[in-house]
Amino acid sequence: MSENNLPSGFGPLDDVKVIVSGVAYAGPFAASLMADYGSQVLSIESTVAPDMIRTGSVFQQIHRNQRAIALNVPSEKGREIFLKLIKDCDIFIENSKAGQWSKWGLDDEALWKVNPRLVIAHISGFGQTGLPEYTRRGSWDAIGQAFGGLMSMNGLPNPAPPIISNPYLCDYFTAVYASWGCLAAYIKALKTGKGDSIDLAQYETLVYTMGDAIMNFLNKGIPYKRAGLTNPKYGAWRTYQCKDGQIYCAPAGLSAMKKGLAFLGLQHGSEDIPEKWQFTPAGTKGAKNAGRKAH
Repeated sequence: MSENNLPSGFGPLDDVKVIVSGVAYAGPFAASLMADYGSQVLSIESTVAPDMIRTGSVFQQIHRNQRAIALNVPSEKGREIFLKLIKDCDIFIENSKAGQWSKWGLDDEALWKVNPRLVIAHISGFGQTGLPEYTRRGSWDAIGQAFGGLMSMNGLPNPAPPIISNPYLCDYFTAVYASWGCLAAYIKALKTGKGDSIDLAQYETLVYTMGDAIMNFLNKGIPYKRAGLTNPKYGAWRTYQCKDGQIYCAPAGLSAMKKGLAFLGLQHGSEDIPEKWQFTPAGTKGAKNAGRKAH
């Protein structure tokens, strides 16, 4: 078992005990976020199918501040050890295909018999319930980005293909939502003495963060159009090639816009950049500052 070098009383979560069982990013990183605030985290790695990223440096980053144990949970001895660990645990996080732990006889009810106040988080690609043809599928970051819609928003305009966003945004978003949900359920468990079960579908975390793109489509039937280096809402937001490198301009608000224009030797209120620029549709004369060469 590896050692956790965090000092006693390291952070506000120093008395919270967390066990995580999962591979790659989403589950382990959710636990790591809590470890950053002092939680005592134990990572369980399968002796049958070790984590595929364990030989890379990212494994150290994802599992920082965690202790670790190798365990074959489905085996008789492994199950016995696992239940002993769960008995003195506050939060258990697992990421796998839906229903995997139930197949091992370790569903929520079985765990609550051992520890009634346990908070359980299930992270999967498509949720624990729903259409079996989806819930039983495995999922990775790229699948979550594609199914959740984020990939369709990134890349050059049609007919160019959508592109993935790095680094592993779907996994990291999922981890943030998981840690937040676990801590919310933990606070409730402190008050009631009863644990809770969290069902987190990987792709849903991205659907939730698509902002007005999904709202415009569902309510107005307006699909999001990829804009490449430009921004479909703001004419000046884009990457510019300069003599000494590249810059990205993102003037937010009238004050910032005026200062940015003055820096470039341009004037707000001129013929090229009318005072009502913020209401000028993209592609019109007032928005052509997006295509100017940066100085």
